[in-house]
Amino acid sequence: MPLKKDESSGEEEEEEADIGEKIGDNSTEKAATPKQRKAPARKQQVLSPCGSDNGVDPDLVFVKEYTPTKAEEVEEAQRMALKQQATIDIARANVQRQRQLAASQVSPFIGDSTVKGIIPNKPRLGYGYDPNEPVDKDRLARLKKDFKGIFGPTKFKLHIPLMWWHELVTQTEWLIRTPSMLWQKDKWKRFLSTKPDGQGLGRWVPGGATDLFEGKAPRFCQTLKKWEVDIDEIYMPWNVKDAHWVALMVSIPKRHITVWDSIPGCLSERLLAKAIEPVAVLMPYLQRLMADIGDRYKYPLDRYTHEYISGGDVPAQDNSSDCGVYCLKFIEYHSLGRLFPKTLCGRNMKAIRAKLAADLYHEINCRGPPERNWEDLDNDI
Repeated sequence: MPLKKDESSGEEEEEEADIGEKIGDNSTEKAATPKQRKAPARKQQVLSPCGSDNGVDPDLVFVKEYTPTKAEEVEEAQRMALKQQATIDIARANVQRQRQLAASQVSPFIGDSTVKGIIPNKPRLGYGYDPNEPVDKDRLARLKKDFKGIFGPTKFKLHIPLMWWHELVTQTEWLIRTPSMLWQKDKWKRFLSTKPDGQGLGRWVPGGATDLFEGKAPRFCQTLKKWEVDIDEIYMPWNVKDAHWVALMVSIPKRHITVWDSIPGCLSERLLAKAIEPVAVLMPYLQRLMADIGDRYKYPLDRYTHEYISGGDVPAQDNSSDCGVYCLKFIEYHSLGRLFPKTLCGRNMKAIRAKLAADLYHEINCRGPPERNWEDLDNDI
């Protein structure tokens, strides 16, 4: 009996070996009978991949892996990059970031501040900061006490800091444009005057532009948040030909600029495209410049698209001096995810200006520079 048991176990091993050979050879023949399995296997000749009869020569080694050409490697890399970018775009569209206070919103902006209401550390219940609330009486009283003479018509020339606050709270005054900006006209012309290299780079860029991209500027309120990595949308007030303010929202993932204007139909398509050209061109340039060298081909230099929204649900001003305030309020409401209210109108502009000034002074606790020299504030950007 033990002898028969050993013989049966040997037959099982041979049967498993035969099944393995059939799977490897993709054989379509019927399974062999037990008698055929006991017969010694015939020695077959192994052919090489090229079909020669040297397959049994142990001195010959044939490489079965295919080595692609350089052109094929580049094409495959581009295909994988597009696939990866599509995955990133889908993820960005589906994810909602948990907003957190930046370093500049912790210090020097501290205390029970408006910023902490706009961007709380904890998940928000409701809207948090309400831009429709009336001006805080204590804040307004402090503003009037510290800045005497900024409300109402001035009978004398105010010092530079007081004049800035006076222009903000007075409805008949037009908000000035700071002279030192990343997108300033002379800097834009210098950028265009320099020729790019083979990769489209090599142009002159304004000083501090890369620091701004990485959140290292302005120096007095660094956020250390990098565009495209930590920030998807950038809001900015935009001055058109030193005569009019509009609000811009730059969407980095969509490569798109949305423009809100408080004067319906004020800007033609041609004038608008020319006015926002520095943003539409410099943004993709900075993206490629700041990307890793191996990833720069993923960032085209095509200018951002844009759309112009005015009239309809966008509140309109009823004078020639409130465009700057409307611009700031457009940014404030949209960044909070709110619709533009009907109360944003000329009738309430005096109270809106006072609230802006009181909240701003409460946040920064700063009178402003002694002269109109903004380089110490924005690091020449």
